[in-house]
Formats: sequence, C-alpha cells, structure tokens
Amino acid sequence: MRVIGEINVLLVDGDPGIEPRESEVFYLHNALTPVPPEQREKYYIKTKTITPADLPTTKLGDYEAVVLANVSEVPETVLVSLERFLRSGGGLMVFPGGKINARFYNDKMFTERAFLPAAFGEPHGNAEQQEKYFTLQSKNYDHPIVSIWRDPAAGNLASAHFYRAFKLEPAKIPAARAEAGPPAVVLNYEDGQPAVMERTWGFGRVVQFSGTADSAWNDLCIRPTYVPLIQRTLGALVTRQEENLNLRVGAKLNAVMDAELVGKDLLVKPPGGKSDAVVLRRVTATNGVPLLQFDVTDNAGVYEVRQGDDATPLLRFATQADPAESKLEDLPASDWKTFDGVAQVFRWVPGISLRGALQRERTGNEFWMAIVLLVLVAAVVETTLGNQWSRSR
Repeated sequence: MRVIGEINVLLVDGDPGIEPRESEVFYLHNALTPVPPEQREKYYIKTKTITPADLPTTKLGDYEAVVLANVSEVPETVLVSLERFLRSGGGLMVFPGGKINARFYNDKMFTERAFLPAAFGEPHGNAEQQEKYFTLQSKNYDHPIVSIWRDPAAGNLASAHFYRAFKLEPAKIPAARAEAGPPAVVLNYEDGQPAVMERTWGFGRVVQFSGTADSAWNDLCIRPTYVPLIQRTLGALVTRQEENLNLRVGAKLNAVMDAELVGKDLLVKPPGGKSDAVVLRRVTATNGVPLLQFDVTDNAGVYEVRQGDDATPLLRFATQADPAESKLEDLPASDWKTFDGVAQVFRWVPGISLRGALQRERTGNEFWMAIVLLVLVAAVVETTLGNQWSRSR
C-alpha cells in the first residue's frame, strides 16, 4: 500500500451558474470534503474548481484525480494532457449534462483514444417533470465501489430518483488502444441498463456516469448515499496504482517512478534475499512515463526497491501465489477430459481406502521383489568371489 497524506482533486465546472449552489460541482465539492469550511484545510481531500477555459494552462500532474462535470468539450492539447495523466496513474471522472457535446466525447474520448468505457447514446427521460422517474438497482452490488451496499444498513441506492440520463453503450473488446482495459459495469439501473461504468487506462482509471453530478437530472446528490458513493469512486481512482504493487508470483512489475529517476539504476532486493541476490534495474521513459520494470518475481514475499545505499526504500511491492491453486473444489468435467490419453487418473472419494483403491486400479505385474533378490544374490556372489581371489597364495 502507498500511504497518501493528501489527495488533490481538480473539478472542472462546465456550468458554474450564478449562485454557488447552481454550480455543476457544488454537490461534488461538498461530497469530497464533507466537513465544515474551517476544517477543510486539515481534511485529506483537497479540491480546486476551474472552468473549461482554464484547463489548457492547468498542470494535471499536480492532481490525483480530474472530474469533468458537464464540460461541453476540450481542445486537443487537453486530450494529450489527459492521455499522459492517465498513463501515469491519474484518475478521471466524467459526468454528462445538458451542455456536453456527446459527439465529441464519442469521437475523441471513446473511439479515438478509448478513454471512456462506453459511448454516450441518446438521452432518455424528461428532467422538467418529477412524476416519472427510474431508479438504480436494489441488489447484486458486485463491483468493489458499491459492494458496501450489500449490507442494507449502509443505505439504499435505489432510493434516488432519475428523471433523465444518457444511455451508456459499452465499448467492444479488444479496445482500439492497447492501454485501455475492458469496460466494467459499476452500477445498473433497475431495468439493467448501465448507470455507471469504468475501465482502466494505462496506470490510471476512468469512471463514467450516465447522469449529472448536480440535481438537474436526478436527486442522487441530496441522498445520504451520495457522499460514500463519490468517496468510494475517488478511492477506486486513487488505488489503481496499488493494484500494481500486489502481484502474483512470476508476474511482471510495472511501477511509475519519479521523473528525476529516469536513466538511473535502482536496486531490487527479493524476499529474504542476501546482498548477492540484489538485482539492478534501470528506470526508463516508456511512452513518456518514468517506469521501473522487474520480472524476476519467482519468490513470494515483499520486494524492496532502493537507490544506492539509501536506508529508506523508494518502493515496496509484494507477490503471492494465486489462491486458486489451493482450492479443493472438484474439477469440472471439461478439465478431466484433458487427461484422456495422457495419464491414468484415479478419482478418490473421501471414505474409501486410498491404498486399497490404488491396488485395485493398478495394472501389470510387480517385479520389485525379484529385482531386490537379484541384487542381493549379486552382492553375495561378488563378496564371495572377491574374498576368494584376494587371498594370498
């Protein structure tokens, strides 16, 4: 785990409004920093709000996450910055609204760069009335972001009313870009249509909502579940880098390092390794990202990365065996067929004598006793002849 003292979030407000409460990010800001104003300086999440016009001159690398809330579109230079930001491990949240140019998002951020896990389809519903609405799913919360709502005591996501939302059309697999991971549904509407989706991109993650971040198209933002939903979504974005620090034995480490380490050699000490087991690896700039790659992970345990003789490790990562290897579940019939013609397989059932079963399944004759007797006879003969021929005459 990386211990983070502070998380900086950039909120891009696509519709500031006249009053603060009319801002597109008003509820987002308060959900991310749910403490009194006088305590926000000490709170671990820090937010900064800008307009889309400020994006080209904003350094995204100063933030762990960026939120686009009802932003119509962004220039090409910002797309390039977002690509670099995601590739280096940053997180992106996208909220639509009445001002977005859906064609821009679909062409540039979905098809061309494959940032988004889904295309924006046609919006459905009427936000001008509140008599007709649709709700979120009320069970089967399988995604880690929403898993806490398996416990009814955590609240009810289905209590929120949605009056209008975009249809999310998931990306096909494989994606157009190698950096883009498969799309995953975080949360559905009650009718089974995706409400929130996510995908990994490079070392970062993108979460895409189908509804607005404010109360224009729904009342989720005034429900008690809004704060934990937004906080857990931010957590999923930030902990994307931790996923690369916990590997299976034999897997390759790809870790983003500080830019000043590019071209320098680092020492990687394996679990319980002696000084002669330390391996040198150089930090390289891969697609503009300072990357440490290490593939000698045959031993389970904690690895340490140091620069020279520095006492404090720059990085720690761990490997462990796949838990599936220890499962005692019976193999499916399809897996048993793979042994046909290759090996003789005996399926033992608890309660049956394994020794007796093996004896019944055994085929052929045993020659071990005869071979042992022959070896003993040969030894006796050799000893006798040796004694006889070695006597002095």
